[in-house]
Amino acid sequence: MSTGLPESLDPWRAARSGLLLTGEVALSAFARLSDVIVSSAACARVVQYQLQFARDSQGRFLLTGRIQTQLPLQCQRCFGVVDVAIDVPVQLALVKTEAAAEALPTALEPLLVNDDVVEPLLVIEDELLLALPIVARHQDGDCQPPIAAAIHHSPLAEKIPEPAQLAPNPFAILRTLKSKPTPDDTE
Repeated sequence: MSTGLPESLDPWRAARSGLLLTGEVALSAFARLSDVIVSSAACARVVQYQLQFARDSQGRFLLTGRIQTQLPLQCQRCFGVVDVAIDVPVQLALVKTEAAAEALPTALEPLLVNDDVVEPLLVIEDELLLALPIVARHQDGDCQPPIAAAIHHSPLAEKIPEPAQLAPNPFAILRTLKSKPTPDDTE
């Protein structure tokens, strides 16, 4: 069974029935993610998802699937926009208590379910936030240094004076004083 993304659902019932959610969500639908991405580049972007609620052979309730998108992030070298491909496999075990979460095998991450409700949009957003790179940047050689990029794109670039046009160094006089002989040097 395939359906759109509901606002919330009962994960236990969804797992018993083997609910499969597939589709796309606009990147602009994720409020917490909007603080991280370059919003001007995210207008027409979407997040593709496939989420399967199921039970495994040990009777655990699972949420598995995949989340894919291209996130426009700010490059930390040149401050331009860098597209980061995100392809996140989802392997979550639905648990009611933290004790149950600690008892899970390492291959499964816990998803603590409060009030028997899961909001799929928030689950997708959490997975995307966890998949963000520590430092977003272009590949080596694909971006300009920040100063060069700022000067190149600056409307004031024509007004930056050449080194020969700069005012003389006020400390240049000290150089001449240092080279003059002192009365002690003549003896």
